Amino acid sequence: MEFWSARKLGAVQRRLVLGGPPSVPPPPGATRALGGPPSAPLPLPPLVGLEGAGNSADSAGRAAVFAGSEFMESVRFHVKSWLPARSIVLECLLSRGEVDPSGEIMVLDRFCPWKLHLFELEEELKIDPLTKYVLYQDVRSQSWRVQAVGVAPDRFESRKALPWRGMRDDELSAETGIPGCVFVHMSGFIGGNKTYEGALEMARAALKC
Repeated sequence: MEFWSARKLGAVQRRLVLGGPPSVPPPPGATRALGGPPSAPLPLPPLVGLEGAGNSADSAGRAAVFAGSEFMESVRFHVKSWLPARSIVLECLLSRGEVDPSGEIMVLDRFCPWKLHLFELEEELKIDPLTKYVLYQDVRSQSWRVQAVGVAPDRFESRKALPWRGMRDDELSAETGIPGCVFVHMSGFIGGNKTYEGALEMARAALKC
């Protein structure tokens, strides 16, 4: 009798707290299988709904602060990086004729996010012929990269891929006749040379292929 009184008390307790009908207590021995003492009521579930309701204002406040910080981070990125990069790409695009008479090779004197800016500026300025290769220095290795410009900002296909695909080092230098060659990617979208002069010669030679 003592066991059933305790079980019934537990069911009534849950009904008062949760507002639902009391569950039917399990038969004797069920709580023993679950590891609880025979006379103890089942543990009450956490009142998640009640706690969440009390913190809804705080949650909304935290969400607003997070959204505000994300917005400010985006503003800082555009002011400190994106907009200055456009000016750099514009300057380099307008001076490309000094790099090579073809006007199809552009040199970035400072590396920056350039791809989308280049496409936008070429369209705005009605550039013809379009840029085929962009040269820039790899800040880690201090060597130079020759990157073929894609047919679109979101396309991997190049306007004019580099030849000599998959070749490296001495084999590549022997094939091109250009000293200091490092590699050409298997897809031909990028290559490298130890010097600026060598990278420029690679781009000029690729235009003729």
